[in-house]
Amino acid sequence: QGTDYDVIRDEVDRLAAEGAGPENIRLCMLELLFCLNETLTEGQDYLLKYSKTGQVDWNGLADCQSGEEIKAWTENCIRGMTARRLNVGKKSREYVERSLIYMEQHFEEDISLDQAAEASGVSTFYLSRLFKQELDQTFIKILTDIRMSHAMKMVWANKYTVKEIAEKSGYANITYFYKIFKKYTGMNIGEIREYLS
Repeated sequence: QGTDYDVIRDEVDRLAAEGAGPENIRLCMLELLFCLNETLTEGQDYLLKYSKTGQVDWNGLADCQSGEEIKAWTENCIRGMTARRLNVGKKSREYVERSLIYMEQHFEEDISLDQAAEASGVSTFYLSRLFKQELDQTFIKILTDIRMSHAMKMVWANKYTVKEIAEKSGYANITYFYKIFKKYTGMNIGEIREYLS
């Protein structure tokens, strides 16, 4: 944890010393923290990966107005990423895990809570309750997290059109995709593309 934060803090300081404004520093941190989060969640317990405590509030980065605020936000994110813990009963875990696997495999499609519940072998009402009780999340929020994670990977790859990213992330409507992406990350794809070029 200390090492990750030190590296990122040093990067913020370096960028500031080079005269980068808060916008460029935020974009750099978005990229670095997204990669760190992907590394930390790779192979991680499905429930932990999608629990509210396991999520990064990417949009919070957009509210940071200075290098110091960005460093503080970054430190909180890293603490949250490395302190993830979850205590879930065996049967509940099985149902939720099955539905999360289904959601990860079908996020590009127009899937519903009913379909996820059917895949996990429980009622829609019970699965909805389990998501809230065990993960402190809703079906829509988890699906959005899955879709946005994939969208962000494609944005950082910088080789897909916005239409391709939207479609491969499960959004048929590009305007709606733009809106969700901006709400989720606090930044728009154009800003990220400009940073990457």
